[in-house]
Amino acid sequence: MASIFKTDRVRKAAPRYARFDRGFTLIEVLIAVAISAGMLVLLYAAFFSVMRGRQAVDEALERTREVSRFLDVFSSEVHSSFYLEKNRASSFVGDASAGASRIAFTFFSYPRVSSYGASSDVVAVRYSVDVAADGVRTLYREAWNPYATDGVVPMKVEVIEGIEGFEASYYNGSDWTKAWNASLENKLPQAVRVVLSIKEKGVVMHYPITARTMIR
Repeated sequence: MASIFKTDRVRKAAPRYARFDRGFTLIEVLIAVAISAGMLVLLYAAFFSVMRGRQAVDEALERTREVSRFLDVFSSEVHSSFYLEKNRASSFVGDASAGASRIAFTFFSYPRVSSYGASSDVVAVRYSVDVAADGVRTLYREAWNPYATDGVVPMKVEVIEGIEGFEASYYNGSDWTKAWNASLENKLPQAVRVVLSIKEKGVVMHYPITARTMIR
């Protein structure tokens, strides 16, 4: 009798333990899929957010390099600017056009060697701002040989696109002026100050530089 009762207890208890061997229900599977999908969405959002942040940082660094490169080159050219009243090829003219400054002058540079031999070591350069149809302003640099007279086409290159402003002023020894013409003043300005304005993250940043003319 004891063995029979024991067997009955085992048989009655078997269904209780069998409940833990069953599979997942459809609702449980759907909940797991929903949770996994939500986690994937969050991971993808975080990934693309990091990528966008990295791209923004790269663009800001590239813009900073462009500005730094322009300021260095411009300062070096102003230091080497050259004007001689008897030399008609030399010049230094600064004025304003389309709400932005425009400056053109000659400066000493290294002689460039071509198939025709060494060219002049005096280069004419002009900085100006072009406004596109969509209102985007781009700073350009043009350079040419001031001694060449046979249909010279200046080499025009883009310096910085999407600027907010480009303002130049000239020091005459006592005051700063917005325009300069060496043929009228019979000399170079003592210094040139340029302020390049660029919008970064909705804020307009100003990058000023002052360069002295070294050749008198």
